[in-house]
Amino acid sequence: MKFFSSFFKSIKPAFFRFPAVYILSFATTAVYAAWQFLQEQGTNSDTDGIFARLIFALFWACIMAFPAGLSAEKFIKDKPLIRLAVQLFCALCAIPVFILMDAERWGDFPQLCIFSLLLSFIAISPFLLGFTQDKNEIVLNISFSALAAFILMMCFGCALSIIYWAISQFFMDGELSSPITSCIWTFSFFIVFIDSFATYTARGHNEITIPRFCKVVFLYTLFPLYLVLMLVLYAYMAVSIATLSLPMREANGYISFATALFIVFQFTLPYYDCKASRIFRKFGAFALIPLIIVQIIISVDRIHAHGISPARYATVLYTLFSCAVVFLSFYKKGSKTLALCPILACLLIFASFSPLNIINVPLWSQTRIMEKVLNAHGLIEDGSVNASECAKVLSADEKEILVRAYGKIDSFDKRPDWFNENFEKTFGFNRYESDSKDYYYRLSVPSSERMDISSYSEIYLINNRDKNIVEFAGRSFDITPYLKDYLLPSVSYDERITDKKPIYINAGDNFTLIITNLSAYADDVPKGTDIKELDDLSLIKNYGIHGFAVR
Repeated sequence: MKFFSSFFKSIKPAFFRFPAVYILSFATTAVYAAWQFLQEQGTNSDTDGIFARLIFALFWACIMAFPAGLSAEKFIKDKPLIRLAVQLFCALCAIPVFILMDAERWGDFPQLCIFSLLLSFIAISPFLLGFTQDKNEIVLNISFSALAAFILMMCFGCALSIIYWAISQFFMDGELSSPITSCIWTFSFFIVFIDSFATYTARGHNEITIPRFCKVVFLYTLFPLYLVLMLVLYAYMAVSIATLSLPMREANGYISFATALFIVFQFTLPYYDCKASRIFRKFGAFALIPLIIVQIIISVDRIHAHGISPARYATVLYTLFSCAVVFLSFYKKGSKTLALCPILACLLIFASFSPLNIINVPLWSQTRIMEKVLNAHGLIEDGSVNASECAKVLSADEKEILVRAYGKIDSFDKRPDWFNENFEKTFGFNRYESDSKDYYYRLSVPSSERMDISSYSEIYLINNRDKNIVEFAGRSFDITPYLKDYLLPSVSYDERITDKKPIYINAGDNFTLIITNLSAYADDVPKGTDIKELDDLSLIKNYGIHGFAVR
């Protein structure tokens, strides 16, 4: 209770410190609410895109206002009008962000920069908090603030939902409005969570109390688990050395996770002066160095074999950050740990704004790989690829190299100069050619498609997962044979067919199944086979069936 009473007392001064955070959180909620009610009336994709961009732009500016306010407090503390102007500038930044998020007009690069700046704002915030807080308290305070804000969000969201459900039962014949329910939780997140998190996170050193709960989480729970993870990684390294084999690329993720935990403990364990924390500060970095070396070896091997992809480029930058983590842990006995925050922010900005960004470098690398294959057969002539010859002379392995290399950059707007509209026109063969074909079906009936069930005497809810048998009214009905009528071939999961009308199936005994949500697929079907001709129904899989059985 002490925390909550002190929290509510701090709302007013926190509002004057970061007015843009509070105002923009309210604006984001208002815009989202308007979008939800317009969707109920029916909107097109262009309108939805505008609202989505506007909500993101407001949220982006809201996040920006927090580190901007902390910086203003440090460097222009005695000039309140200028600090207010900084907050106004942050709010106005939502306008160019809204404009630049239009990918169809501006392409990938502005979006990359905007997302990078958003992550940079988050990364630099702990460093700025260090001006008013003890560096050993910052992460502990952020963690507890997030937990407290989450509890407040759930209290508001659940309480308002119950109140709304009660009102609907008593005065609205139990009819719930999806937009109102969405708005309740939008309010709970953007206003209650964001504002309470900003309020408590930015409190001064003398106002912070770290509860014992944090000690249980970080020292008694996460730290022992971190040690177990390190033992597992070292055991795997020993096996790799014994078998004279390179570690699998999957080890990269676990090493990165171990590095992230090491950073967290760099900030939190010094707060607890005990034997475990002293041993960690003395030997923790030494234990991390061999793992970073393994990560470098894995990255070099993958880049040598398959070139640079966006994920591998991000791994390289993260490995550089890991080296900075180890160096700072040795420098002046780790007293400059907070410098990790601006280092991370600079790496994020470098990965997006510099010419060597996460788009240009993979594009250059994968283009070189494709050109090496094509030039080996003289297939690039006068700046274009001889597609007809390409399909004839390339081996299956060389085609696979082209497919794999193009797959690393196919989400980019940029393409090599010799690329001609799409993959098949450029290289003369379909990149999705295989010995099998997948069939997909995705049905999701929107809330605007209302169904009149007043004429039915019975209604049963259907909510099945991972099985084809629908159960209702003591009956069981196998829906698998009917799925064959809806499954359609698709080249990728994202391009599966989606209908907006429910599926009606006669289940006998005057029962009708009304399927409103269905996700199903058939995999490993021989190429050229019509799914409706298959006798082996085990090939058909279901992720979910939702709807009603009525009579």
